Amino acid sequence: ILKEGGRLIISTPNFLFFPNILRIVVSRDFKYQKIGTLDYTHLRFFTRKSIKRSLANTGFSNISINGINTFPYYSRVIFLSLWLFRPFFRLIFGKDYDKLQILSVSYK
Repeated sequence: ILKEGGRLIISTPNFLFFPNILRIVVSRDFKYQKIGTLDYTHLRFFTRKSIKRSLANTGFSNISINGINTFPYYSRVIFLSLWLFRPFFRLIFGKDYDKLQILSVSYK
């Protein structure tokens, strides 16, 4: 339905959000929740690469992808711990490890 030259804006949950990965690794279980990134209503999860590939495969171009909604650090200890290990987390999980969502803008 999108006209030629139209813009598609999509917000998806970021599967590589650090607390998700940590929860899955520690519990060894993929458990949906009432709210958040692993919300029951989310039918599919994406990473930067997978959303870009999906959009390109369906004819979209000039795809811009950014992580949005930074994880709120609830205590100084958690904030400092995560800040110290930030380069390691970025290397392992990618630059959006602390982002709840991925915002994609593409053109038809």
